[in-house]
Amino acid sequence: MPEQAVFQVSGGGTVGRLIACVACVIGCVVALVLGAPPKLEFAAVVGGPAFGVSAWFLAILLARRPSLVLTDEGITHAVYGHIAWSEIKYVEQRSRKHNRYMVLVLRDKRQYLQRASWLVRISSLGGVFGHPVQIHLNSLSVPRETVVEAIRHHACGGASLPMIGFRR
Repeated sequence: MPEQAVFQVSGGGTVGRLIACVACVIGCVVALVLGAPPKLEFAAVVGGPAFGVSAWFLAILLARRPSLVLTDEGITHAVYGHIAWSEIKYVEQRSRKHNRYMVLVLRDKRQYLQRASWLVRISSLGGVFGHPVQIHLNSLSVPRETVVEAIRHHACGGASLPMIGFRR
């Protein structure tokens, strides 16, 4: 069995986000049932499913342990499944405000999406907008540097997988 790096989701922040998503779904349902004004009704129709998918995503992250496993063969994520290093073109680190995440830019995202779960296909809108695999570093129980080093170590000895620094 190959050496591996195993990372867990930090419970507190993820549970808080899950509760917020569920509360928003409930709020959207209540707004629709009570007959909200047209603008609020539109927001509820769009927001309910969006927050519902987010809640499902977070629930899977909390239920499946470990959340992220890196080996010499590839990366396995609780939601995204297994992706071989040979399928990854490069890894880009991004940040928005206080959220930091890594985007795995795939060589053939259509091929990946064919085998991906329905949740990934829905949440990425079929890969039409951007990249389907975005691993949020804030939700892991280790510093982002630890994950970056593990990727460099496992991705073919760190020699053939380009890592792009943080972009906004």
